Amino acid sequence: MKYSIKILLLLLISSCLSSCFRDIKVQDTKPPRQIQSEVSDSSSQINSEIINSKRELITENDVNISTWVTGLDVPWSLVFLDDNRALVTQRWWKITQVLWWKLQETPYWRAPSVEFWEWWLLWIEKDPNFIENKLIYVMYMYQDGDIYKEKIVRLIDEWDKAVEDSTIIDNIPAAKYHNGWRIKFWPDGKLYITTWDAREPDIAQDMNSLWWKILRINSDGSIPLDNPFESSPIYTLWHRNPQWITWEPETQTAFISTHGPSGEFLLTARDRVDVLKPWANYWWPIVAWYSEDYEDPLAYWPETATPPSGMTFWNGSLFVATLKSETLLQLEVQKSWDAWELVSENRWLQNKHGRLRDAVVWPDWNLYILTSNADGRGEAETWGDIILKIEKK
Repeated sequence: MKYSIKILLLLLISSCLSSCFRDIKVQDTKPPRQIQSEVSDSSSQINSEIINSKRELITENDVNISTWVTGLDVPWSLVFLDDNRALVTQRWWKITQVLWWKLQETPYWRAPSVEFWEWWLLWIEKDPNFIENKLIYVMYMYQDGDIYKEKIVRLIDEWDKAVEDSTIIDNIPAAKYHNGWRIKFWPDGKLYITTWDAREPDIAQDMNSLWWKILRINSDGSIPLDNPFESSPIYTLWHRNPQWITWEPETQTAFISTHGPSGEFLLTARDRVDVLKPWANYWWPIVAWYSEDYEDPLAYWPETATPPSGMTFWNGSLFVATLKSETLLQLEVQKSWDAWELVSENRWLQNKHGRLRDAVVWPDWNLYILTSNADGRGEAETWGDIILKIEKK
């Protein structure tokens, strides 16, 4: 009897919430405008047979997996500067350099340290013209009096260290949970930023708030003239907890990984990977119950938590690092005319290296995976977190 009451209560809550969300509208804005810097018509119309003929389905038996770097303290992001240098952010406020395949003891750069729940130095990205301008972008939290905020700053590389050059975005309120951003340059030269939900669903549709959004800005922090919403950095909206953006190399189509609910509205799981479209509305939390008329995910895990994190294309497949599910997903995707579809899903490294945070391809065309276990949410080895190297046999 008590289970029937619980089920009835859940149905009643879902009905009430869904009826409320149906009436929610995005605040009035000028109508979206076409992104002029998107892929050209000729690129977007590439025949899917030509694209897929270049793809090689690789299996876990076709690769060698080795440990590349050890001794990391919750690494979060990895970027390769050239053939011999890489930078890795670690949760506790520092960037460390990997030089000629060795982790350097002296920090490359440190952010101001702040103790505030889910705080850490999160993401790093190099400028598309790094070889010429030596610019690097990082996101971190800082304390302004009694207020905690986030910002993105630009650094100048000086080989063994970096110096701060300028602030790109500032004064973003920090959150106790689900706090953080991801930053990534697209081939169009714009900087794309994912912002988390901070467990504040009432601001998801607020065009004056940068939470729950994907942002698009110029490298100097200014707003591109061809953004979908005039004078706004907002590119897409109503994401719950967007994690990472990557691009399919042939078509330059953008894909995004997103965490589903972790207890909100009595829901869990529902993690997803989407194709990212300008001015699209991904309608969290409505999509927790309804999917009709909203953006359909490319990959979706409605029952079992499969929280995706960093991802990249490698050897024709989309590889997605996951956290709680402790696996490296291999998603075989293909384009059929103007739509993408999931062909198959394979799981690599299942329960072998714990939580996986990021997936990056180096100029040597090998795949590198960051573990994320030393924060207590996983089981770290005595030598801390590591970076794995995956190469074809």
